[in-house]
Amino acid sequence: MGETKLREKRLAKGWSQTKLACTAGIANTVVSECERGVRLPWRKAREALAAALDCPVSEVFPTNGHSEANTR
Repeated sequence: MGETKLREKRLAKGWSQTKLACTAGIANTVVSECERGVRLPWRKAREALAAALDCPVSEVFPTNGHSEANTR
């Protein structure tokens, strides 16, 4: 699996996973799991991550056929 857009954007800012998680107000494990492709975060977490990275959600989490069932 290649580098995720989330990781790419985070590294472009020179941020650690912890810095991104704190800025977005979510758990560090969420960032880690998203970058490893283990999980697609719930909608509010996707929005918070994109806002922290100052980009649209679609730029960080491109649609790839995943179900939107987990949209808390």
